[in-house]
Amino acid sequence: MIRHPVDRAVSLFRLEMAQSSAAVQKNETDGDVMLDSFSLARWAHSDNHDNHNWMTRHLSNHFDGDLLPAHLETAKEILRRFCIIGLLESKDESMRRILQYFNLELNSDRSIACKDRILNWGWRNKITYAKLDHESPVFKTLAKMNAYDMELYEFARRLFIHQAKLFE
Repeated sequence: MIRHPVDRAVSLFRLEMAQSSAAVQKNETDGDVMLDSFSLARWAHSDNHDNHNWMTRHLSNHFDGDLLPAHLETAKEILRRFCIIGLLESKDESMRRILQYFNLELNSDRSIACKDRILNWGWRNKITYAKLDHESPVFKTLAKMNAYDMELYEFARRLFIHQAKLFE
């Protein structure tokens, strides 16, 4: 499942905040606790996280240094040639396609409950938060910092629509 890059970044921020809050409560100071005092805006501008263009870096196997347009093209080609695209924003349809592709049937109470738990975010470490307004300065900053992933995400959305033909 592919997640919007800004949503992924905000989720990472919230997770780091929750983990550092837990560390403070346990008196486990390890230097990263200062993140608690950051706002999302300050965090977005900081160098305290390795967050920029995560998906493009992983798909192109280029983890250090600047990314180039060629890395984005490699990532796109990998998605196009080797992946069934699932979008978090369309998780029911994504799950339906995955089940169809692998010829899986949910025919037991246990498997249906598992699917429901996956689709409805029923895990214990779930952190909820409001989504950022797409016009907000923080959203724009995070989108700019993840420009390659933003383009890759839009490419994946187009692939998701194109792949619908395979699952009719």
